[in-house]
Amino acid sequence: NKDPLRNPKTFISDIEKIIAIWQDNKSTEELVALKQLLFKHNNNFKFFYVTYLYFNSNETDDNKENFVEALLKLFAILSIKESGYSSAKFKIFLIALNMEIGAGASSKILVEKINDHIRKEFNEKDIAGTIIDSAPNNALVYLNEYLFAKENGVILNLDILKIEIEHIMPASGRNLSSIREDANMNEDDFHQYADKLGNKILLEQPINGAISNDWFKTKKQTSILQKRGYKDSNFQIAQSLISYSKDKWEKDDIDKATQKAAKRIIKFIFN
Repeated sequence: NKDPLRNPKTFISDIEKIIAIWQDNKSTEELVALKQLLFKHNNNFKFFYVTYLYFNSNETDDNKENFVEALLKLFAILSIKESGYSSAKFKIFLIALNMEIGAGASSKILVEKINDHIRKEFNEKDIAGTIIDSAPNNALVYLNEYLFAKENGVILNLDILKIEIEHIMPASGRNLSSIREDANMNEDDFHQYADKLGNKILLEQPINGAISNDWFKTKKQTSILQKRGYKDSNFQIAQSLISYSKDKWEKDDIDKATQKAAKRIIKFIFN
């Protein structure tokens, strides 16, 4: 389509507007957090995120947050399901949605369309089962942290220099056989449970490297200032583990944490 090039000043102005959307430092904390989370999911979100904000730059912050949150729900499902982005449930639906955005559909209608599409095309029990039974995409570890933080009145900020996925029960390294025995797991159980969502949290990278293979009790009792523990971490789940009622992190604990995370994510997607 060569039409935009026939009016180059308008074309450049449009491009500058798009650049301004990505560089926006005036967004609410919530909108920034939602955008940061979308970056952890399939990168094709950009086409729909930027189209909405381009055509709705004067919308209220609440309406912008509602739309981006709805978009995150759909891309969270894409991270959970094995079906590809190009399927009708994702790409084809989103392209049709973009046409409605360009035609001036209200934020309320757009959000309703996404939520209705999710309820129609996806099953809560099926998605919950996938979260519980499989090793999650790391995007879900970020989403779980965001939702847990929100439950505690905190908005997740991912502008930390380096973030690692921390395995509460180590997935490899020294002391492994002893830790596995301490957690009452055989080798098959261990490999299955090490990558479950309930065994993964976010942690600052400088801490993670030093404590990744320590016992859970050690991680609970020491500080990030010592580069060995969860104390003083910026992340809410790590902070919550400091006061965990047990000093061992066993199969049952991973199951419970995984089920809680699945329930949290399902509530977010379908509520």
